[in-house]
Amino acid sequence: MGRVKSDFLTQSERIIMEVLWEFGALSVKAINEKLNEGKSKSEQHAYTTIQTMCKILAEKDYAGFEKQGRAFIYTAKISKNDARKTVLKSMLQQFFGGSSLSLAQHLLDEKEIDFDDLDNIKKELENKKNSKNEK
Repeated sequence: MGRVKSDFLTQSERIIMEVLWEFGALSVKAINEKLNEGKSKSEQHAYTTIQTMCKILAEKDYAGFEKQGRAFIYTAKISKNDARKTVLKSMLQQFFGGSSLSLAQHLLDEKEIDFDDLDNIKKELENKKNSKNEK
């Protein structure tokens, strides 16, 4: 049986998207060079692997491309923030029944959160609440 294709970014795809989000339009060669910077020969990605992953990103509509001479230049079609929203929305539905409260409770139960982070979250919640009340 074949592997089920994910609508979401796999770890390998996300790594390529991180490069596109940071540097903008790049050829497969340039993406490969960025990913291989500072890596030993045995850790480096093969050009053909990156080329295949870029094609998959285009099929999933995360990246677009145009041909310039013999090179394909890829660009991100979705922002990092939009990619996060899509994954979070799906995870919220699949694992928490669409409940933001259940997700927040799970995070509080499962992860030690720094008190400074909690204070920042509280401030963000107050800001959201105040901006909604002003509308």
